[in-house]
Amino acid sequence: MDTFLRKRFPDIRRLVTPNLHAIPRRVQLGVVDIERDPYRGNKLLACADSIWSIGKAAAEHDGQVGGVMDVKRILVFVNERETTQEVTEYLVSKGIDAIALSRDTPEQRQQEMLATFTQQAPLTAPKVTHPGSLADNQPNYVPYGSVAPPARRKLPNTKVLVTTDLGSRGIDTLAII
Repeated sequence: MDTFLRKRFPDIRRLVTPNLHAIPRRVQLGVVDIERDPYRGNKLLACADSIWSIGKAAAEHDGQVGGVMDVKRILVFVNERETTQEVTEYLVSKGIDAIALSRDTPEQRQQEMLATFTQQAPLTAPKVTHPGSLADNQPNYVPYGSVAPPARRKLPNTKVLVTTDLGSRGIDTLAII
């Protein structure tokens, strides 16, 4: 393309933006092999476990005020808008505070959701201890004859927004990890 343009327009000047696709230092990259144990091809479990790991690691550090922890805001991008609700429901079933954002979401609800994710002020939650990984296959002990449901785990220091790549356009993501 450059050669064609130079031949066609010899006086053309090219403007280049350095570091257009550079990744900021605050963004952490990682790879999860979902084909290995404990996921065995389960993308939803791998996603939930990765989010749980981020929340658990963040809970180990005190926030700016003693006794509270910073809330991590996480974006999850999916390929299809129909998948946003499916992923959100799965994350919620695993104790993760997640919401879906797609074109089907009412305008008022979209504004509320985006306000939580785009505000500059840090979000905080009371400091609590967290259980292990979601992928741990440790069965809950229930005595014989007992019908007590297993304890429900909750991840109070994360907020997850599940959206398509179209949702990324125009969002100021400074507040999101």
